[in-house]
Amino acid sequence: MKSLPFFLAVLLLAGCPAPSGLDDDDASGGDDDDVFGDDDDATGDDDDATGDDDDSGDDDDATGDDDDATGDDDDATGDDDDSSPAAGPLSFDLGMSCGYSLNSTTVGHANEADGYPACGLAATGWPGGEFVGTVGAGNTQHTLTLTWSDSSADLDLIVLDGSDPASATCYGSSTSTSQMTETVVFTLPSGSGWVIVDTKGAAGASFDLDISCP
Repeated sequence: MKSLPFFLAVLLLAGCPAPSGLDDDDASGGDDDDVFGDDDDATGDDDDATGDDDDSGDDDDATGDDDDATGDDDDATGDDDDSSPAAGPLSFDLGMSCGYSLNSTTVGHANEADGYPACGLAATGWPGGEFVGTVGAGNTQHTLTLTWSDSSADLDLIVLDGSDPASATCYGSSTSTSQMTETVVFTLPSGSGWVIVDTKGAAGASFDLDISCP
């Protein structure tokens, strides 16, 4: 019977509540499911609290990496897929004249116009960079001939009376998709004609441009 006091002591200790700060499910601290720390309902890594919460901080609906917020959002300002297309004005690269023959490229040129409504063409579809030259022989018929050798590229030739691809007067355009040459014949009444070589699609290419004035 000498072991009876020891047995009673063990029973008394087993019935005592656990000290605060340990791993009790109902006590503060530790790994409790109802307390601060790693609690599902408390500050820290809580699903409803500031930090890595789905409703704050790095939230899918909050500013920063949010799919609906400014920055990398597909529907917001920045690299948005719904941003306005480039619509000019155009800046010219080179002044040309009758009898001019040019070898150049659209590769590496900035994209200033995604389309040419002034010529009855779509406002988008030309996302690559364009080469822009000017000619200035008034009251003279010009024949522009564009050729290139890269069969994977589709270059187009557009001629305007100014730098606005939407509202300028269109002197002519050639946008064939079945050959590697484009031709525009026009008479320039006065001022300058803006000659644009652009790519249907994003891939640029080297080209030859000849200007004749019979």
